[in-house]
Amino acid sequence: MKPIKLKFQAFGPFLEEQEIDFNKLRNDTLFLITGPTGAGKTTIFDAICYALYGNGSMDERGDAIARSHFADENTDTYVEFEFQFKDKIIEVSRTPSYERSKKDGEGTTKQNSQASIKIYQNGQLILHETGVKKVNSKVEEYLGLNYEQFKQIVMIPQGEFRKFITANSNERAEIFKKIFDISIYERFEQKIDEIFKNIEKGLKEQQQKVRNILETINLESEEYKQLLKEENIDPENLIDQLTKEIKKRETSKEETEKQKSQKQDKLQKLNTNLEKIKKTNELIEKKETLKKEIEELQQNSKYIQEREELLNRLKKAKEILPYEERYVEYLKELNDKKNQLKDQQDILDKSMEEKQRIDEKLPEIEKQYQKISAVEKEIEDLNQKLDKYVEYKNLIKEYNTKKKLLDEKVKESQEKDKELSETQGKLEQNEKYISENEDINVEILKNEINTNEKLLSAANELSKNYEELALLHKDYKKVKKQKEEIEIEIQNLREEQNKKTTDFIKSQAYHLATTLKEGEPCPVCGSLVHPSPAKSSGKLITEKELEEINQKLNEKEKEKAMILRNYEDVSNKYSQEVSLFKSEYKRICEELQIPQESEYIYTHIQNLIKILEDRLNQQKQEYGQKIKIYNKVKSLKNDNKKIKEEIKELEEQRENLRKIIDESRSKIIELETKITNLKEQLENKTENEIKSEIQEKRKFIHNIKTTYEQKREEANRISEIINSSKGTIKTLTEDITKLDDQVKNAEQKFDQMVEKTGFKNQQEYQRIKEQINLIESLEDEVQKYKEELKNKQTLLIDLEESTKNLKKIDETPLANEIDQLQKEIEELIKIESNLEYEIKHLKATKTNLETVIKEIEKQEKEYSTIKNLRDVSKGDNNTRISLSKYVLAYYFEEILAQANLRLNKLTDGRYQLHRSSKVLDARKSEGLEIMVFDIYTGKEREIKTLSGGESFKTALALALGLADVVQSEAGGISLDTIFIDEGFGSLDTNSLDSAIEVLTELNSTGRMVGIISHVSELKERIKSKIEVIPGKTGSYIKF
Repeated sequence: MKPIKLKFQAFGPFLEEQEIDFNKLRNDTLFLITGPTGAGKTTIFDAICYALYGNGSMDERGDAIARSHFADENTDTYVEFEFQFKDKIIEVSRTPSYERSKKDGEGTTKQNSQASIKIYQNGQLILHETGVKKVNSKVEEYLGLNYEQFKQIVMIPQGEFRKFITANSNERAEIFKKIFDISIYERFEQKIDEIFKNIEKGLKEQQQKVRNILETINLESEEYKQLLKEENIDPENLIDQLTKEIKKRETSKEETEKQKSQKQDKLQKLNTNLEKIKKTNELIEKKETLKKEIEELQQNSKYIQEREELLNRLKKAKEILPYEERYVEYLKELNDKKNQLKDQQDILDKSMEEKQRIDEKLPEIEKQYQKISAVEKEIEDLNQKLDKYVEYKNLIKEYNTKKKLLDEKVKESQEKDKELSETQGKLEQNEKYISENEDINVEILKNEINTNEKLLSAANELSKNYEELALLHKDYKKVKKQKEEIEIEIQNLREEQNKKTTDFIKSQAYHLATTLKEGEPCPVCGSLVHPSPAKSSGKLITEKELEEINQKLNEKEKEKAMILRNYEDVSNKYSQEVSLFKSEYKRICEELQIPQESEYIYTHIQNLIKILEDRLNQQKQEYGQKIKIYNKVKSLKNDNKKIKEEIKELEEQRENLRKIIDESRSKIIELETKITNLKEQLENKTENEIKSEIQEKRKFIHNIKTTYEQKREEANRISEIINSSKGTIKTLTEDITKLDDQVKNAEQKFDQMVEKTGFKNQQEYQRIKEQINLIESLEDEVQKYKEELKNKQTLLIDLEESTKNLKKIDETPLANEIDQLQKEIEELIKIESNLEYEIKHLKATKTNLETVIKEIEKQEKEYSTIKNLRDVSKGDNNTRISLSKYVLAYYFEEILAQANLRLNKLTDGRYQLHRSSKVLDARKSEGLEIMVFDIYTGKEREIKTLSGGESFKTALALALGLADVVQSEAGGISLDTIFIDEGFGSLDTNSLDSAIEVLTELNSTGRMVGIISHVSELKERIKSKIEVIPGKTGSYIKF
């Protein structure tokens, strides 16, 4: 921080507005504020403190010291402070609360406290905040110091020297933390502590996981039960117990598999024998059947011969067929009529008989109809059995479904175990990558990039300014040359003017001399005697010529005034720009820690730009690599959250599957019991048997009902038929008489044809003709008979050969033995399945336990390592120094080393400061205590034992040493200024000389040192002074 301007009004003992321009002290960085006691010297420091923090320099509350007692109700009170901080210009203004006149009307009103801060960078406003709290926060944020720290290292008021050197270790640590920005080490401490707690928590979770896993298995071993009762379970013993149980079940499974294999081999042999028996029996049965078929065919040989004879006669009958058709057509019509007559008569007779029969049977049918209710009750009972059989089928179906579900869930459980193992492996892989790359900090590198970008921008601007400065220098040289030329011209004109004036006077004297007469008075001197009259010098100068030269000289003087004004403007601008250029050039070199060049500055600036560009490219490349890793770590952390949720979900799914499997097994046993009970209730009847019985009874009911209804309808129908038949018989009798003659003529021709074809009579022809449509079928039948007989006789010969020496065997005993053996094998499969499930469960449990135990062992190793790191970083060790305090101790050693250089001069080599290495209180975190080594006594003592003057020298040396170290280390804040209020009165002459010499040396570093003192020796030795003069209407400042 470097002050630029301080302005205040009605503040403390000052009434009128006072302004201090610190730019006037740029070349004299050591200045004195002097004045009589009570004039208001300390008020200048109070104004700076009040502007920054709202408090005075000696702990007074802000508004209590702010308002001047000289001010009336119409005078405003305010403080404005402008200062430079690194590459920024900061303006802070405050107004206290006080009573003032109302702007409208009479009386007073309270003016509330107000504050404002403006921050500029490269001439641009980058921040503007208002409000007391916001301004306080921004001041502390940018300066890196709170009010108390500011008093101890920047502005040291009366009495604060001793507070600084006697501060305890923690108070001093808070100051240094702000100055040197050790947040990375504090974050490291926090991170180590966080990792330690996470590992400790993880160990407890893993140990609880072991307990949770053990709760999922139930072993009957007494040794295992005793092991579970122990508070700390021995992992090796636990694994041994599980191994024994797995081995035991594997042995049982092997025995079961062996029994199953033996029975399956036996079953295979029995099935083979049964198939052979069945095949033999089938061949024998087929042979016997074939013999019977051949015998039946041979028995039909006579029949086939008859069929062949019939076939020949049918072919002859086919020739007579046209004659017969004509005869038949007439005869048919006649017969139809006769038949109709006969039919009608038969119908009538039958109807009469039927009516009598129905009348006789109807009572018996009605008796059968009454039995329907009893049969329907039997059907109802059978339907109930059928319902039970449906229930039986549903149970069988449900049993098969549950069995299939059980198999699926067992398979799904195995898949979940595999998926869970793979997911946990992925989680471990992610955690390993995160652990290896989590400590990458991109913010520091990002801040460095931002800083270097700002420096590069400033360097480019500086390069541009250099070119503009070169042009301005040309302008400066030009106006300077103009100034010198006009001055020479004016000088020449003045000489010409003087010469011409002299010549003009001589010309006037010569002219007067020519008019003088002896005895007459001279118009100039009044003398009557003229011994030496003026003589002519050559050319005579007229008054007009003299006026012309005077006019020309006046014009040149005006031109010179204009040139001088231009020269002053250009010169001031050039000086100002050169000063700003050098200041900015110096700042950039200091921030880059590169020496300045006195020559070839432009080339050096270009080199600086190249260095910054190369550095930025390298840093951006590194930042790109690190940000990728950082983003990947961040992404993996998010992934791990999802994976952990997925693992939790998988574990829940696996547990649900196990529950489902257990429930399915229980349900299957329950279903088997129900199926057995229903089988007994059904009396071993099949569904088809029950349905067949129901169908027969329903058929009985249907037949009875149908017969009853039919008989009723038939009785009505027959009555109608009887009446109709009587009318039809009369009509048919008349038609028959007409057709009888036509038939006789056609019959005569037909008989002649029958006789011609060799038939004995019509009857024989008719008998043969009736089968005339069998001609083709008879041909096929005869042909097929001959082929079938031949094929079967050939096949019988083959079967006789195949079944030679073979006998039929009963299959039933062997089939019963196979059924029994299959039941035994199914029981062994159930036992084997249960053992296999138990073995897999135990093995999975063992694997899970081994994984957890390995994780516990791994975490215990990490726990030991991290605990040691945590103890060291937290200061839980013999030295009681944490990592952050160890770093601060390093800086503190540097500060003490720099302070001792100045303390050596201030105390004539008597005192040296050292950091205490002793642990004074093991309960506290120490490491920043100061001890003083006295060369005269050769002993070390506490710093609190120093006298007032010695304390002042020590505090001064420490403050300057702190500024040196901060400047060289480029810490979190910038210490460019120090203010000291009194303290010099306690020094003797030699000590005062040493103190001034030390403070004067700061000129070479460019730091500003302001001193408040009334010591007369300081007034004589410090050239730059700000004098505070008291008055009756308030003090005022004289620069």
